[in-house]
Amino acid sequence: MTINLKNLCELAALWLDGSLSSGNITEFVEKLPRCSSPLNILSLQGNNMTGMLPDVMGHINNLSILDLSNNSISGSIPRGIQNLTQLISLTLSSNQLTGHIPVLPTSLTNFDVAMNFLSGNLPSQFGAPFLRVIILSYNRITGQIPGSICMLQNIFMLDLSNNFLEGELPRCFTMPNLFFLLLSNNRFSGEFPLCIQYTWSLAFIDLSRNKFYGALPVWIGDLENLRFLQLSHNMFHGNIPVNIANLGSLQYLNLAANNMSGSFLGLW
Repeated sequence: MTINLKNLCELAALWLDGSLSSGNITEFVEKLPRCSSPLNILSLQGNNMTGMLPDVMGHINNLSILDLSNNSISGSIPRGIQNLTQLISLTLSSNQLTGHIPVLPTSLTNFDVAMNFLSGNLPSQFGAPFLRVIILSYNRITGQIPGSICMLQNIFMLDLSNNFLEGELPRCFTMPNLFFLLLSNNRFSGEFPLCIQYTWSLAFIDLSRNKFYGALPVWIGDLENLRFLQLSHNMFHGNIPVNIANLGSLQYLNLAANNMSGSFLGLW
């Protein structure tokens, strides 16, 4: 892109989704206004942009929404991103980002970095207490879920699927607003997470392709809002709980590739 935006001092929103055939993200950011611009929305998704996110990203002080998804941006997420104290939505999915997940802005509510090459452990502190959506699927994240995640009491969607995470869910993992819990295709282990028992808001649970074992608890039938339950390819055993028939909202159930017994006849 050859146009220079530096003098557009009143520019508040810039959407160029799918409008650029290519470009370098560093060069593009250098063309953005530097005159105390009120720019609070920047969306450049689907433009085949390359290059690394520059540290200067952390100086676009008024940004509230940043969407750079579906490009070919590489390198790490700059630490300066935490300086964007107005940022509420950060979408960097479907790029070629590497490195660790940095400390996030305290204002952030939506964080999506799916389908990258991020590695290392989950941060011990996310730094964003009001997070509602965390999507980290299809990366190379290792280690366990830190207990500090239990401080994120506003979480609505947690998607950690298709990584290399292991261990058990923290015992404190009771989130009153959690609707989506997606942990498939990792190395999680332990019995069916007891911490889920009182998360009545849950509608979608996917624990498939892990190393969970033991019998399914009777209280699973108390999750009355559950619509989707995917537990295939684990090591669950024992009888299918009869209380599963209490899940009146259930639309999808997959218990395949476990070692469970019993019959569904008479349950519904």
